[in-house]
Amino acid sequence: MTVRTTIPLQSNDEARTLFGVADRNARLLRAAFDVSMTVRGGELVLEGAEEKVAGAAKAAAEVLRRIRASGHVDEGEIEG
Repeated sequence: MTVRTTIPLQSNDEARTLFGVADRNARLLRAAFDVSMTVRGGELVLEGAEEKVAGAAKAAAEVLRRIRASGHVDEGEIEG
């Protein structure tokens, strides 16, 4: 069953930082969790199988926490 969840973003800069240069971070998260990941109306939208979306949402929330704390995230933090 495909589900959809959204996570509010604080700004366009936050979305750009989350997705990374040339969307590198987004591709890593999409591949790791096999989900669709887009930004719509100031929200991160995740779609896919329920358990995969839950994992991706947890990972994205952690990355956003790091971005909000330091203003950036390193690619190694996404891969690791």
